[in-house]
Amino acid sequence: MDRLKNFFVKYGIIVHIAAICILSAMCYIFPITTYILFPYLALAVIFSPKDDGFCLILFCLPYCMINSNISIILYVACVVIFFIKFFSLSFRSIKLSVPSTIIISLFFLYMILPIGPYNFSKFVKISLFIILFILLLAFSCDGHTFRLEKCANYLALGIITSSIISMLYFIPGLNISHCPIMYTSSGDRFCALTPNPNIFAMICEISLAFTGYNILSHKRCMVYVIAFILVGLCGAFTLSKAFLVILILLLVVIFIGRMIIAPRSALLTLLVFLLICGIILIAKPGIITVYVSRFVSNISGAHDAASVMDVIFTGRFSLWMETAKYLLNNPLQLFFGAGLGAGYIPQVPSSPHNAYLSSLYQIGLVGSILLLLSLIFIFRGKSRQAMLPIICIILVICSMLFVEDMIFFINPTLAIM
Repeated sequence: MDRLKNFFVKYGIIVHIAAICILSAMCYIFPITTYILFPYLALAVIFSPKDDGFCLILFCLPYCMINSNISIILYVACVVIFFIKFFSLSFRSIKLSVPSTIIISLFFLYMILPIGPYNFSKFVKISLFIILFILLLAFSCDGHTFRLEKCANYLALGIITSSIISMLYFIPGLNISHCPIMYTSSGDRFCALTPNPNIFAMICEISLAFTGYNILSHKRCMVYVIAFILVGLCGAFTLSKAFLVILILLLVVIFIGRMIIAPRSALLTLLVFLLICGIILIAKPGIITVYVSRFVSNISGAHDAASVMDVIFTGRFSLWMETAKYLLNNPLQLFFGAGLGAGYIPQVPSSPHNAYLSSLYQIGLVGSILLLLSLIFIFRGKSRQAMLPIICIILVICSMLFVEDMIFFINPTLAIM
């Protein structure tokens, strides 16, 4: 019995990940297994150490949409269970300054206020709360549970394993309904177990940012480089233009960071880039043509600078301009916001695909300033040496938010959740 207990203490998370992969494969084939997969995740989170439990939550992020809306609801329930457990065990170790407590409390109060006519979206409120809560705990009270190094590894592992499991679709006779490839006029886009390649691309972007942190934080980083390559390949096959921009930006940041930390190994960054390109070209020779066509399609029809920008950003630039125009014409909403969880902006056909504009529309200047101050107080107190890799990754994530709504994206069909 003692040997079994010691085995689970040492290798418990590996056993849980293997079980989750098996259950996920079954869930992919038999959707009813969803009601076994996520209860198992909840039990694993409850009985695992805090750091292992959080890593399991991150590992399952690429799996959380394996069975439409029900799997998202069950996954969020597992996340809530983890934080209830964590908070009950770590309550006494939480030490916040008075200004931090006031600013963060004000933001959360402002976040739940129903300012103006809008849809109560529980999903976006819970998402934002969880993200800020993770940051708050990670940088204020319990760095052991929320170690970026370990978290990045398991998120990358989740992306890789979910991509492999999604290939079961192509085995004859299984009759799986969800196809991991979205066939479009601009190319075949990989989405793994998610319903949309852009969602999968965003998960890959976040994983690459955290993996980039590991590469910048360690002199010996070969394992992290391999993880970066594999996740980069998964993201590249989504044919997301935003992903390609973020990937290139990350490689530049990592190269500069490695030049500062370990100049001799900086060439490894170039090798990573060339290796990713080489593998992609071997696996799918026409992918460069597809990417080029997605970037410059209809460029000949562009008649001014605005239309050129619109072609480059696949229609995002016109959405940004329409959103900015709406906000300037409605100063009250610009200042106070329409309320967190608001749907699409009136007279704008889609979300702006820009987290900064989305936050201005939903929580206004007041809420955006409170959010910024909350983040400043969360990261305050870290040493400069510890903050260098974090700042590099934050810059990448900030760039990512420029072309993605992230948690501020609200689909009107999901706004009543």
